[in-house]
Amino acid sequence: MPFATLASSGIVVVVSVVPAIAALTVAAVVVAPTPAPDPTPAIGWSQRSHGPTPTQHDPSGDANPALSNLSVQASTLLCKPTQKVFGFLPYWSGTSNIRWDLLSHVGVFSIGVDASGNLSNTIGWPWTTTINTARANGVKVILTITNFNPTQVLSLMTSTTARNNFFSKLRTQVLAGADGVCIDFEGSTSNAWPSQVPGFLQAMRDYFDQQRIPCEIHIATPAVNWGNAWNLSAVAAQADFLFIMGYDFYGSWSTTTGPSAPLFGGSFNVDNTMRTQYASVLTASPQKMILGTPWYGNQWDTSTSAAYSSVLAFTQSVTYANAAVAVGSYGRQWDTSSRTPWYRWQDSTWNQVWYDDAESLGLKYARAKTYGLGGVGMWAMGYQGSTSALWDAITAQFPPVCPCPADLNSDRSVDDADFVLFSNAYQALLCPASGPCPSDLNNDGFVDDSDFVLFAAAYEQLLCP
Repeated sequence: MPFATLASSGIVVVVSVVPAIAALTVAAVVVAPTPAPDPTPAIGWSQRSHGPTPTQHDPSGDANPALSNLSVQASTLLCKPTQKVFGFLPYWSGTSNIRWDLLSHVGVFSIGVDASGNLSNTIGWPWTTTINTARANGVKVILTITNFNPTQVLSLMTSTTARNNFFSKLRTQVLAGADGVCIDFEGSTSNAWPSQVPGFLQAMRDYFDQQRIPCEIHIATPAVNWGNAWNLSAVAAQADFLFIMGYDFYGSWSTTTGPSAPLFGGSFNVDNTMRTQYASVLTASPQKMILGTPWYGNQWDTSTSAAYSSVLAFTQSVTYANAAVAVGSYGRQWDTSSRTPWYRWQDSTWNQVWYDDAESLGLKYARAKTYGLGGVGMWAMGYQGSTSALWDAITAQFPPVCPCPADLNSDRSVDDADFVLFSNAYQALLCPASGPCPSDLNNDGFVDDSDFVLFAAAYEQLLCP
């Protein structure tokens, strides 16, 4: 999850330059992307490990109201996309432009853990206002735990004492208002720490099960499985969801410019990530795969105006909100190889910014849908600014479906077929001791006159909302 370094002010400033350049003819160039290679620190590592000093308050507001006792299961009464939508919320971002109605999970980012299992930089958690807003909108709150030091990660995972200390301290934080945890451990895999991940997640799951504390377990995983360091099938067997960090194929280390998240082109791309890198998971449990996408881009000083130009220097990461403004001045280019936009301008050198917008993100969302993935996500909410374009790209691919409890045969209408099913249950009156009881529309354990009133009201409408 990149560029915390630029986020203390909540924005990234695009340097003012000369007026928009004239359109130039550029020959098609296809250059293999260079995702952060092992042992270079993995996706977004350098940016996120040197973030601003954590603010000690809830991004939704400084107020600290009482924690709502509303269950997130209220989502069964709300219109929601059928696939999961996981949005990371960094401690430096605001929440005013979040589309809560489209989210299934919000990833609170983040609390650190050290080699001994002690937590640090708790960022004012619990974020009571954010938790209450999430619950009111049927969104699960997932607390992100980070460490980007491979030596510390290995020590934590292989020491029973450190691991148990971590689980105990994590228990307190989860009970403060989280519905689950996302483990985000990154860095060089040369010490084989990823091989310890399945056992570590299993131990975590066993701990929370023994404590009888419901806790979803998520893990952030790389776009490219360098050296097959990760046993992704084994990881997927222990996790509820894998947030695949499908970005930073190009970045501060790159010798040429290029897209953070190319859908196609070169040896490595987002399609390759889903289809090849995660082939075993895609076959066995695609519903556990969440494709993470970038709501940001990267800027370089370049030697020429051409796409995939040689880099003179990496300048900064750029939020989508700022890229959307700048492209209005400099003109939007489209790279057909990677299916991503970019723009350029000239001052003392050429400058290029490659980023993702609604069109390129929509293509990736559509691809995730084609492969039957569990959903999509983004790093990071807040980077979209006040625009609705990126949210609209989600809605276009995953339109919300409204609940229709009286539609007992799930054909999106409440008709005679449903009446037959309801009548059979109505005659039995009492719901079975175990298993579903869909005709119990008011969830009181009986199928009685109260449910008949609700069913009749829906039956008059015929079509589900």
